[in-house]
Amino acid sequence: MNRKFSMNQITPINYSLCGQLNSKDEFVHIKRAFDENVLIFVNKGVLFINSNNKNYSLKENQYILLKAGESHFGWKKSEGYLSYLWVHFRTESEIRTVKDDDLQNSTLDSVYFFPESGELENYTRFSLLFRQMMDISFDEGMYKKKMLDYSLSLLLLELSKDKNTNTPYTKISPLISDVCSWIKANYDSDFTLEELADTFGYQAEYLSSLFRKEIELTIKQYLINIRINIAKNLLSNYGLSTKEVSYSCGFMDEKYFMKVFKKKEGLTPTEYKSAFFKKNIN
Repeated sequence: MNRKFSMNQITPINYSLCGQLNSKDEFVHIKRAFDENVLIFVNKGVLFINSNNKNYSLKENQYILLKAGESHFGWKKSEGYLSYLWVHFRTESEIRTVKDDDLQNSTLDSVYFFPESGELENYTRFSLLFRQMMDISFDEGMYKKKMLDYSLSLLLLELSKDKNTNTPYTKISPLISDVCSWIKANYDSDFTLEELADTFGYQAEYLSSLFRKEIELTIKQYLINIRINIAKNLLSNYGLSTKEVSYSCGFMDEKYFMKVFKKKEGLTPTEYKSAFFKKNIN
């Protein structure tokens, strides 16, 4: 069972330490039980970890929160390259585990509320916030500790926002949910609206109208948002060239990709890469 965690701390979360692990093969997390909480976010590969007597296989863009005082360890060796970000932190009071019958009240009353583990919808934004916090950890100055506390708090708020069940997307119909999943799985393909509609057995005009009504975006806008988010992830985490990113994300025209990226992000892909791409940190 995936536990739901709740924190009602108004003051900034107390940051302790953060970093990134990179392993070429056969990594096994040693058995530990810290007196502080640990948040892990997987960038690449699969992390096999046991927490609270449950085995997890955390894949790319998935996270887990390891509660203070609870033992965790690797239950299996990683296979191939593994990379994940981690941060240790303390809270004013113990993180509460919320029962299913109290979810609604907990969501309303808590500043932070999210499942123990899961996959992030907006993983690019989350990854950027994580890396910005890591950048601050290398700086020096009188405001460093406060900036780290606030950066961590923003990261956990982003996690709460991403996993909050009271979002408009949870109210969409099964059909549009399936359409969204199909688009996410085929974002790098050059498909037409008619081909998409045929896949689900509907007229293009009807499906397009229903999609816009429920998602409040056109299908083209939704697809571009996904492609740009993928592009940001590739630029910030892997340092690929603009041309490589363009084709990887389904843009057949590199100049069009650059134009769309600049319009949505306010930066060219090259400027974005220069601002956010960081070398691996062991």
